[in-house]
Amino acid sequence: MPPTPTARSRRGYPPFHSHGPRSCGDHRHDATNITSNFPTYLKRHRRVASTDWLIACSTCHRRAGLSEMHDLPCGHMLCRDCVVAAARLVKRSIERNIKQIEDARKKLVEIDAALQGESGVEAREKKMLIRRHAQLQKNVMKLAGLTCCGMNSRLDQFLGCLRPEMSRELWLQIQWVCDSPKAKRG
Repeated sequence: MPPTPTARSRRGYPPFHSHGPRSCGDHRHDATNITSNFPTYLKRHRRVASTDWLIACSTCHRRAGLSEMHDLPCGHMLCRDCVVAAARLVKRSIERNIKQIEDARKKLVEIDAALQGESGVEAREKKMLIRRHAQLQKNVMKLAGLTCCGMNSRLDQFLGCLRPEMSRELWLQIQWVCDSPKAKRG
């Protein structure tokens, strides 16, 4: 049985007990990065209550009220069912690609070590290592199913919309993918 987390470490945990479909809705939407006709739609229907706006989900094309939609950084809008499906996909993607993810994470540690001991690293080589590090991080996110359109899908912002156990599982998966392989929790 894992040790009980300390009070200090628990402060960084989301309140999983309050998550679920009942807390999903009334999401803030950022129209600045949306590539669809969403900003035009907002201008045209600004006097209509947001609960009356029907937007098609980018994945299943089911029409739902704007307050029920979840916008991704790439501009896609997902209904709650598709957010749940995306969360399930993360686990399957990690299971399917675990070897490749672990290999990439080991390479990230090697690059971190090379950048930490900068004494023998030339400026040009340092730039190359930084680019390689960013590319490996992006690849790990893609292998884990945490990207959409080549961008971080930021599923962590929708944890509150998932059932508590699914929310916790997704949060732990995201933490594992994003943390350094040498990071210690506790």
